[in-house]
Amino acid sequence: MRQARIALLCLMAMSISASAQTQPVKPAVNTNPEFQGKTLDQWIKEIEDIDPSIREHAIKMVAMMGPAAKKAAPAITRQININNDLSPMTNAIIAIGLILPDDEKHRERAVAALIPMLSSTQGIVRFQTCTSLGNFGLASRNAIGLLATTIRDASSWEIRKAAAFALGRCGYTETNFPDIRALNALNRGIDDTSNQVRIEALQGLINLGPPESLADRQALKEHFEKRLKVDKDKYVSIWVRVALMRIDEKAINDANLKYIAGFLKKNDPIGINADAARALGAIGPMAKSTIPDLIVALQDKDISLVAWSAWALGRMGSEARSALPALEELKKSADTSIKSAVDDAIKNINTPRR
Repeated sequence: MRQARIALLCLMAMSISASAQTQPVKPAVNTNPEFQGKTLDQWIKEIEDIDPSIREHAIKMVAMMGPAAKKAAPAITRQININNDLSPMTNAIIAIGLILPDDEKHRERAVAALIPMLSSTQGIVRFQTCTSLGNFGLASRNAIGLLATTIRDASSWEIRKAAAFALGRCGYTETNFPDIRALNALNRGIDDTSNQVRIEALQGLINLGPPESLADRQALKEHFEKRLKVDKDKYVSIWVRVALMRIDEKAINDANLKYIAGFLKKNDPIGINADAARALGAIGPMAKSTIPDLIVALQDKDISLVAWSAWALGRMGSEARSALPALEELKKSADTSIKSAVDDAIKNINTPRR
């Protein structure tokens, strides 16, 4: 089962003790970093200012600091809880989803503050709340019920998409099986009029994995097969196949894999080739027959396609050893996104699977 991973930003500190010279240097975190001419503590103080415009600006600055500003989580959460001006409150909702506090109590309080915002009369608030809850992942389990309702929000496809994103990240039971409420809501989402919502719902179902019940699994399979026949959107046609493979290994066949890999050579609609690479990576080692196609895609001029192809090869682990020469060559790329994807891919290919 997929576990949430949160990266910590640390600064190395030199020890002044004699004994420490023979010991590994431990990372130290700067709890009061400076940003835009003020320390984090100063920005936190302004978050509590009586002037809503000052509060909003301070919250935006803290949000830009991202995980380095975890210390600000309590102050940000208070801006969600209080009867606040719309602008600082909305920005606080955004900020807490970017900061993602490490402390369990702070996470619980932040999620508890966010959940009522799903019932806000303001669409922008509902949208940003869904996004932040999704960023919190499993910590947002208590929001599943309301998110399942929000995915039917008739006012905005963007809100429905954000709700689908959140459900795909938090939709598990305490025993780490997919929550049937999340599965049912996402299953309804793949019939949405918006292709963006359908794709997000499918990706959410892929993330959650097969239902515990064989009957529920069969119902999903039949729905996927129906969607495959009626949906004319090329992006959806890719992801519905991946979703079908996720719950039925028999669907991992040459016909489906070649169909997806065929889009690597196409750029109509724009971005479809990169989505195909991403889909093959989501399938993982069982899509190893498409490795030659992904190696060819590494030579493309499209940065997004190259980066996602490298990621997909990395997802296939040692099965993709034949891609190492092409990946090593790409380490010379001037594009940072490609270099990062390539470095990760090489590491994953060379790391034995447990």
